[in-house]
Amino acid sequence: MQRTPFRPWLWGGLAGLLLIPLAGMQLSAEVDWTGADFALAALLLALLGLAIEAVLRLPSAALRVTAVTGVVAGFAVLWGWLATM
Repeated sequence: MQRTPFRPWLWGGLAGLLLIPLAGMQLSAEVDWTGADFALAALLLALLGLAIEAVLRLPSAALRVTAVTGVVAGFAVLWGWLATM
């Protein structure tokens, strides 16, 4: 597997996204996540990271950009749908 310089930034950024609701819980009573919420968010972010890594192995730069955009858009739709439940 080829090491890429963006990889720590990708996974660090995805892990950092889990800190946002944690900080929100400290600042506001309106943010009320349980352990299950954090576990599901971690699973979804891990799947997003794996999908992005897989897509970045595609041969064409234009195809990579399009596929990453699609993966992130699909993730955003799923996240938004789950937020309404």
